[in-house]
Amino acid sequence: MVSTTDGGYLIVGSTTSFNLYEQAFLAKADANGNVQWTQHYGIDSTNDGNVTVARSAIEVDGNFLVLGEGTKGDTTNFLLYQVDASGTQLGYKEYATTTKTDQGYYISAVNGGYMMIGTTGDGTIAQNNNIKAIKIDNNREVVFEKSDGITNAVDGLGNIIEISTQVNGADVNDFLWVGTSKRLPEDTDARIIRLNDIGGIRWEENYGKLDSKNQTGTEIKVDGKDYVIVGNTNLNDNGDVYIVKVDADGKLLAEYVVSLENEQIAESIEPVSDGYIVAGTNVLKREALTNNITASTAFLMKVKADGTMDWVKEFGDLGKDVDGVNSGRFVKAINGGSEGYLLLGSFDFFGSSVMGLVRTSSDGTTLNK
Repeated sequence: MVSTTDGGYLIVGSTTSFNLYEQAFLAKADANGNVQWTQHYGIDSTNDGNVTVARSAIEVDGNFLVLGEGTKGDTTNFLLYQVDASGTQLGYKEYATTTKTDQGYYISAVNGGYMMIGTTGDGTIAQNNNIKAIKIDNNREVVFEKSDGITNAVDGLGNIIEISTQVNGADVNDFLWVGTSKRLPEDTDARIIRLNDIGGIRWEENYGKLDSKNQTGTEIKVDGKDYVIVGNTNLNDNGDVYIVKVDADGKLLAEYVVSLENEQIAESIEPVSDGYIVAGTNVLKREALTNNITASTAFLMKVKADGTMDWVKEFGDLGKDVDGVNSGRFVKAINGGSEGYLLLGSFDFFGSSVMGLVRTSSDGTTLNK
């Protein structure tokens, strides 16, 4: 979900509502969540036989750049759409490599252009799946590409942010890249890599430190002069919310684990004046043989500055019931949380999966859906 200059929101995702194959999907909403327009796009046309996925967007001079990937045959590449303010597609560009599977997840405006991040792999789950960054200039041409991961492991992707800091007394614009480091056979750690403006690694740190509790990193945000990461851990033999606070050099400042009764999957974090707000999924049931989620709620969790839980609110089936598969994907605090929160997620709605936007007050009470 992207805040737009007209006070509304652009919601980005994918759909199979218009074609047998998955397509990119955009919805533009006003400040009150009312839908103004929707559009869907295929990699070649609106009705092609290839798979197109959209995951993030930014607003640029009244238009939008939308990042995802397009799959033709056995090849998947980063795919960057340019879309105008009414949702009309103006063009797109693929960013191809020699690998079979490159998936685009996040795009952000950075000094001198844009940063796109995703994953890259050889198309087989059991082999390499590394995190990947591509910086492009204002003309959409590649400045650098960078892939990093542990050999023969499936590394997980979080997000990337640009930071302005000093190195040896000089002002620089670097990048902090959060994700998950997979260690064979099963264990994982949350991981941060700091890149310079040409893709070189300044340092990398893991959090969890080989303790077999499977820490993950899903999102990093600026927290004053420091940074906060949210992810998950199995510290209590279940899925718990994992929060790490670090400085610009990766030094661990604080580490918190917050638990509910069931398994939690934390997706997004937002620092607020007196702590953090976290969005994610509370898993109620899993199918034993496939491990697929069969019932879940979306949650908003308020965590105090000392890492203890203040309150949690759950949302399912857009207020109908909680028997379906519902998930929280993104949270935005309104004026630091004093005017409430916006929760974006996927919800069951009479048997169909829909995008849902929930507006709450500062204590998580639902105002609108």
